[in-house]
Amino acid sequence: MITCVIEFGKEKQLMIMKTIKTRLYYEKATAFCREMVFAAGVFLLFITFVMQSYAVEGGSMQPTLESGERLIAEKLSYRFGSIEQGDIVVLYYPADTSKTFVKRVIARPGDVIEIKNGVPQINGSALPEDYVTQSFRSHDFIKPVHIPAGYYFVMGDHRNVSFDSRHFGLVPEKYILGRAVLRFWPLTRINLFS
Repeated sequence: MITCVIEFGKEKQLMIMKTIKTRLYYEKATAFCREMVFAAGVFLLFITFVMQSYAVEGGSMQPTLESGERLIAEKLSYRFGSIEQGDIVVLYYPADTSKTFVKRVIARPGDVIEIKNGVPQINGSALPEDYVTQSFRSHDFIKPVHIPAGYYFVMGDHRNVSFDSRHFGLVPEKYILGRAVLRFWPLTRINLFS
């Protein structure tokens, strides 16, 4: 009789231990899932509102950026500040917002842009462009265009191959996703953009 009670007690102890282990496993799994959902939420907020990685495709930003390079664009400063002339930006292609381009801001709202023999004239003065090499400069002419509020004129640094505002027109501010701040690939060309 005593033996049966002891064995019954062992079985009950084993069942209790199994139940405790199952409960602990369940609690750990639940905590892990909560942490993963929280981390995913933070990550999504980060790439939606703060920074995101983009790939450069094509040669339109040579020699500043080469095809295949990767950069980080930050999105926060444009929510609180203004888009400046000379900023390298990532933007939606206005005719197809499933595509993104990397271009340089040449003219801002309120500016009058004219291009004479490939040289942008902003409000009557030639824009100094150290980033455009002579062999990459085009020789096109564009009559004066007044940039309305909420729009920007963008161009690539390789003017002979860049598909930009000279072709697709002005870019609405809402299509500018962020400002390029860092080239991180390839490792041999890592640098910050000012």
